[in-house]
Amino acid sequence: MRYTTEGTENNSCSDSKIQSNASVVVLISHRNDLEGLGCSLASLTAEGVAVVVVDNASAKPPKEKSLREAHPQLDRLHVIHLAENIGTAQALNVGMAYANNDTYIARLDCKDTCLPGRIEKQRAFLDTHPDCHLVGSWVEALDGDSQQGQVLRFPTEHAAIFAAMYRHNVFCHSATMFRRDSALALGGYPARYHAAEDYALFFAMAQKYKVANLPEVLVQCRSVRQSLPSRQVRARMLSSIRIIVRNMQPGYLLSASRSIASASGRLARGVDGEIL
Repeated sequence: MRYTTEGTENNSCSDSKIQSNASVVVLISHRNDLEGLGCSLASLTAEGVAVVVVDNASAKPPKEKSLREAHPQLDRLHVIHLAENIGTAQALNVGMAYANNDTYIARLDCKDTCLPGRIEKQRAFLDTHPDCHLVGSWVEALDGDSQQGQVLRFPTEHAAIFAAMYRHNVFCHSATMFRRDSALALGGYPARYHAAEDYALFFAMAQKYKVANLPEVLVQCRSVRQSLPSRQVRARMLSSIRIIVRNMQPGYLLSASRSIASASGRLARGVDGEIL
């Protein structure tokens, strides 16, 4: 897969890694949203963090030099330019491949912002819980330019999270941090689940590893309140049904069946909606 970084051109990420000892890599997929990207980058203040922005063939792609000048606190900022739009899942997989081994990946979508301490708290949790491979948090979902929104409180313990995943995704993508090597061992983000690649990966991780959510708001999300075209909502719901079926286990059949029936009904009626 052809991509470029500042001053280089490569066909694969396998021969190019971040040249730093950062323990956390903040991974951002970008396409045609420079303003939103700037808001997200401005919220990153943790030390010892690298940032990888994967630009998915934007009409006006971000320039690494300009971003470094605008955000001098981010001295380990890297921009990967993809030659064509390969979709969110594949773009994120490129970014993960570019990161070093044994690092934590912290996700952040354009427009979403980290509250102070987000990176440090999740990094400390994974450091002190070696059996946990994915950690999220509660989030505040904001509409438009509002400064206050709805707090989304997700289950925090593994058993409750696993049971809830048969109803819907209980991880906000922008609030997650996970072990890079664990995610890649499962194949990374699966592109076959259009508009629900995060749900698919996190369900797979919950099947194999312990997962958790921290019971505090660490991220403000505007992306979760974006209205989506009905076509994309439909694709997301179809993918969600397939994900639930793929992960079906005895003991969760009733919950899974109800979720599938509900989603199928909404699809039959026609849907418009939000990401969450």
